[in-house]
Amino acid sequence: MIELSVNQDDIVSACAEAERIGALKRSILLGKGNKTGILGELSVVRYFGNDAAVRASTYDYDILINGITFDVKTKRRTVAAKLEYNAAIPEYQLKQKCDYYLFTSLRIAGGWPVGITLCGWIGKSDFVKKSKLVQAGSRDESNDWYCSMDCLVLPYRDLLPIEDLKK
Repeated sequence: MIELSVNQDDIVSACAEAERIGALKRSILLGKGNKTGILGELSVVRYFGNDAAVRASTYDYDILINGITFDVKTKRRTVAAKLEYNAAIPEYQLKQKCDYYLFTSLRIAGGWPVGITLCGWIGKSDFVKKSKLVQAGSRDESNDWYCSMDCLVLPYRDLLPIEDLKK
């Protein structure tokens, strides 16, 4: 996993974009998670550089890295991400047309973003094969998280290292 600081310009951009977007259909947090997701995307682009990574922000994927489509999934936490924590995808999002998933974790302290972890990536079909279903209302034991909707989960330790995408 790769630890990054949160860029202040990214925070300003994410706040403005999140306000403009508002609540998207089927949003788990009714639009309140937009800033977190956007910060994840902006951090990934910053890590790879504008020549390799481009934000697309379509329904099906968020970023193109060297022409390959990635849906970026960012979880907001008050603690650092751990390898035993789970990457999660709401089951209804499996219909999105992306090649890969890339997982990030945004750490918050005092209500403010203080760091972001690039946790790993995986092909969509591999994620579906290796993950397990956590049903709505059930507890994900890896981090004491209660699912608000059916999700597929896979431990971060089972993802591919971010560094492999730079090769």
